[in-house]
Amino acid sequence: MMKVKDIYQVLDKIAPFDTAYDYDNVGLLVGDEKQTVQGILLALDLTEAVVAQAIATKSNLIITHHPLIFKPLKKIVQQDFAGKLINSLIKQEISYIAMHTNLDRASNGVNDVLAEVIGLENVHTITEEERGSLVKLAVYIPRTHTEKLLALLEEQAISFSGKYAACSFTSSGLGRFKPLQTANPYLGVLNIMQEVIEDKVEFLVPKQKIAELLMAIKAIHPYEEIAYDSYEMLTKERQLGILRTGTLNKVLSVEQLANMLKNKLQLTGVRASNLEKQVSCVAICGGSGADYIKTAIKAGADVLVTGDLKYHEAQEAQNMDLAVIALGHQESEQPVLKALASRLQQVLLETAITVAVAKETRIIEHL
Repeated sequence: MMKVKDIYQVLDKIAPFDTAYDYDNVGLLVGDEKQTVQGILLALDLTEAVVAQAIATKSNLIITHHPLIFKPLKKIVQQDFAGKLINSLIKQEISYIAMHTNLDRASNGVNDVLAEVIGLENVHTITEEERGSLVKLAVYIPRTHTEKLLALLEEQAISFSGKYAACSFTSSGLGRFKPLQTANPYLGVLNIMQEVIEDKVEFLVPKQKIAELLMAIKAIHPYEEIAYDSYEMLTKERQLGILRTGTLNKVLSVEQLANMLKNKLQLTGVRASNLEKQVSCVAICGGSGADYIKTAIKAGADVLVTGDLKYHEAQEAQNMDLAVIALGHQESEQPVLKALASRLQQVLLETAITVAVAKETRIIEHL
């Protein structure tokens, strides 16, 4: 007999939960890890209809892509949408696991499956490192001006770590320098060694914004020459990525590619721009891909296939000669459910646990 914690471990190998973004909420959200699993139901979202299907199929573990509990809940009551579902899960003794950005980033996850549907070749993951590596800057500044530097970091929100902006660390020490004959020192006398109590302020900054930030720092720093150190930051987090790129086996127009996707995914319609453009390199981001427009262009993509885009986001892409195909948020992520179900079925082949994909109503239809 396999318990919820055993299924969790299987899922963790498929899409490690610790690879989800810091802002995300994944893992076991409702239930008991020691509960024996009889059946598993996969869905994009947790809804009343999905819970009803779980009850009907005797599935006592639901796994969704989008987490029902994303922000902290202040109450769990029957009158609230989330509260009603949580109460229902508890009453029916159904456990609930969410796999969100960890499944987006995973090998053979949301975006790799979509790439396979399109039939892309030479599929490549654009890692966070490739998107723009982080550098740690350590700026040395007299203590009298430290507050100005900290205010600058907060104003520009240039330094970040997960959910937090303007993160920094300050340590103090004794700085020494001797102004030479051609110098114009803020402190000290020419040709005489000077000692100043200084602060060392350390913070993270995207590599591509270093030059811009140093100019801003120079404007508030009293020294003629700014002393600073920089350190490249290479972490496991930076080696992961959501965006995929790949090539078509033949050049197609955007309209031809859009129609091919419409047919393969059995959609009533899609949205696309620059229909006559000939494309061969395709970028993929299931869900909302607006944040990856510039990254897709940098990667050499001719078209970005995603779930949804706002008008001005599509316009931004158009202005940079990147065509877009918007399949619909739900439609772009649904293919991963069948793939995930197949992988689970293989692992659970020797057990009596059933694995099914829920029938979900499309929220928005193209008429």
